[in-house]
Amino acid sequence: KQWYQRRVPITAGTSAEPDDNIVIRASGLHKDSVVGIRLNSLDSSSISYEAYLDKGSDPDFRVYPPTGQLLPLGTEGTLICVAYKPTLYGKTHNAKLIVQTPTNQWSYVIQGQSPAFSVPVGVTTTPSRLPKPSPGVKKNFIRQNMRVLAQNTP
Repeated sequence: KQWYQRRVPITAGTSAEPDDNIVIRASGLHKDSVVGIRLNSLDSSSISYEAYLDKGSDPDFRVYPPTGQLLPLGTEGTLICVAYKPTLYGKTHNAKLIVQTPTNQWSYVIQGQSPAFSVPVGVTTTPSRLPKPSPGVKKNFIRQNMRVLAQNTP
């Protein structure tokens, strides 16, 4: 897993504009890449929150913990993480994270970038000579098939 953590300035999310844009670069296909944000309550007491991905968000994202307490203003804040686990190359995935308290709401537009695809490099060779057939008795498959058919026919 790859972890990133960034401090986000806290503003009351009253407008339809997102509070921030977050880009998660995938560390590999089917591997989790995680970004963490720290949020505080807007006053000197803890407050309960719910964090979720908005409808229409790609299923390659997860948020955790989905519920908890935002720590009071002046503390290090509560860590909320978003994990991105791409399942295919070449597509940019999008999600919208909503963190909601009884009095405020924050929203973040999240963009997941697939890992860079590189064509596998390998060495191919062509045999200089074809293998010689092994010495032995050659089978006559037509004759063998005719015998089997004759035995199974009434």
